[in-house]
Amino acid sequence: MEDVLGQVRHLSCKKLLATLRPAVSDLAQKIADELVRLNEKAPDALMLIGGGAKTPFLEKELSDKLGLPLDRIRVRDRVSIHQAKGCVETLFGPESVTPIGIALTAENSEITPVTVRFDGRSHRLFAMRLMTVGDALSECGLDLRRLRARTGNALVVEVNQEIRSIPGTTGTQGVVQKNGLPCLLDDTLDAGDTISVAVGEDGKDAIGTIASVLTVKPLSITVNGTVQRVSPRILKNDRVATLHSKLSDRDVIVTQWPTIGEWIESIIGRNVVERIAVVVDEKPLELQWQTMLIEPFFSWDEPIVEGLSFSLKGAATAPPTVIDALKAALYRAGECMTVLVNGIKREIPMIERILRNGAPCELKDTLEQGDVITTEGRLETGPTMSTMVLLLSETLRAGVHGRERLIMKINGEEAEFTSPIAQGDEVEVYYIPWN
Repeated sequence: MEDVLGQVRHLSCKKLLATLRPAVSDLAQKIADELVRLNEKAPDALMLIGGGAKTPFLEKELSDKLGLPLDRIRVRDRVSIHQAKGCVETLFGPESVTPIGIALTAENSEITPVTVRFDGRSHRLFAMRLMTVGDALSECGLDLRRLRARTGNALVVEVNQEIRSIPGTTGTQGVVQKNGLPCLLDDTLDAGDTISVAVGEDGKDAIGTIASVLTVKPLSITVNGTVQRVSPRILKNDRVATLHSKLSDRDVIVTQWPTIGEWIESIIGRNVVERIAVVVDEKPLELQWQTMLIEPFFSWDEPIVEGLSFSLKGAATAPPTVIDALKAALYRAGECMTVLVNGIKREIPMIERILRNGAPCELKDTLEQGDVITTEGRLETGPTMSTMVLLLSETLRAGVHGRERLIMKINGEEAEFTSPIAQGDEVEVYYIPWN
């Protein structure tokens, strides 16, 4: 043999075959794997044609790979083709089967050459049967779904408990032309036809802001003779947002109109109702007072409505005092009961002593955040006769000599220690000798 440089070389047949054997084994394995894949099992028999069928050891290697007896694998030549006549000297081995088969097919079938253009490439097809436009596109590897544009996903949100949606764009459908004219995928092809394809473009997913689904009309109100515009607060998923906030699928949008108090506080920058927490005899209480006066009267908690009109003035009430806290605790603070005791007018306080943070205080003292109020000698209702005896004990005992008996009367009638004393009662308490 001659090598690529034209030099004559000698190589023994045995050495040449030994060199080829691993490559032939690898080729046979690939052929066997493909046969099993297409047939879903090993074939019952195998015929080899074409020039490659003369490869040394191919029959034996295929027999081993497929588990077929060697007598079930045969190389076929032109002897098996009875329709062919002539050229016996030049077309006789398995390599002759391919060109003779092409000639017989051309005689019995029309070969349709078709050109398909898409994605900037040209594909040349030779159809051996009746072919449609769709068949040709599939043969070229085009996924026909690319001709149908997908509509972009919509945005669906909830606005004040109502469902609103923003549609995605529809996209652009693909265009198929045969010989420069629109056609259908089912149209048949003739020899020389040319197909051009512009694939579809999917639509874009919807995008939007709160303004896309919500229209807000401010309310008009009049404050101190001036027209004011009031807008609602916008919440997106329970967080403050604006009309320019971007939307995501399944967002929940809520508008909240402010109350009169909330709107005024946002304008003046301070609270219209102040609150402090105090404790009265271990009972927590919240006290509040107004820092502004609204005329005509509206509750600060009332919602703002179209056409509302009012005036604002300075401080409406003073900060709470000790007596305010006691009254909030339902105590009869600052009250006294007037009774006539042994002919003398006496005033008995309903609360004997009041302490603020452990120190004595006055009822008019202004309270501060966290103050603790305690009371001593507090009467739930009116005093009883026992209370009166305790008040007069020193005076009564001063005149006692020896054994004497205590006399107690209310409005001229005998009383017990537990007998209640009411406003304006005449009380008698004295000792008489014990008989």
